[in-house]
Order: sequence, then structure tokens, then C-alpha cells
Amino acid sequence: MMRLALAVALLGLNTSGARGQEAADAARLYRTHCASCHAVRPGQVAVMHGPNLAGVYGRAAGSLPGYPYSPALAGASFVWDEAKLEAWVADPESVLPGTMMRSHLPDPVVRQRIIDWLKQPS
Repeated sequence: MMRLALAVALLGLNTSGARGQEAADAARLYRTHCASCHAVRPGQVAVMHGPNLAGVYGRAAGSLPGYPYSPALAGASFVWDEAKLEAWVADPESVLPGTMMRSHLPDPVVRQRIIDWLKQPS
């Protein structure tokens, strides 16, 4: 419980009411499944394996300045929208063979909660 409170505080989430609880739950899912590789606060450098996901929704794939993308992702020509994020989080290799991301989330409910949370303004 202490970790969740810390995650909520670090991510600046409003936890008042049902919406706040949904945001806190989505933040927990993000931390459980994504935070070991991806930062999510604007300007925060990912010290792990993946690029910062702040503002990923609507961003051109492979376009975050300074991140060393795989050749496959660096050469991608799509924008991260709902459908692309859903497919990517489910199975990145099926979207873009040659990507460095190997993890995936088989649970569609968990994927959608995390994607909805990432779509919120940073």
C-alpha cells in the first residue's frame, strides 16, 4: 500500500473520488507492467530499457529525441494511436518485427487500462 501511495504522489495523480481511484489503479498497473523499462514523467530519462512514455499517444513512432531505437522502430512510419498501442502492448513483434521490446500483456483489460492512462495529458 505504501508503494501505491508513493506511485500516486510521484505521478501527481488526483485520487479524490472514483476517477481518482481508477487513475491510482491504472498507475499501479503501469508500475507493475511497464515501469521497470519505461519512465512516464515528462522530461524524465528512462534509465532502464525503453523510451519515456509521457505523451506517447499521438506521437510518431521512433521519434523521441535522444533515444536509441531499434532500426525497425526508428524506421517506422506510424503514429501511436489507440489501435497501434493495443496491438503493440499485446505483441510488439507482430506489429514491428525486429523491435527490441519483448514483453507483452496478454490481458486485454489490463492493456486497455494502461493505454487509457497513457492517453491522459502528462
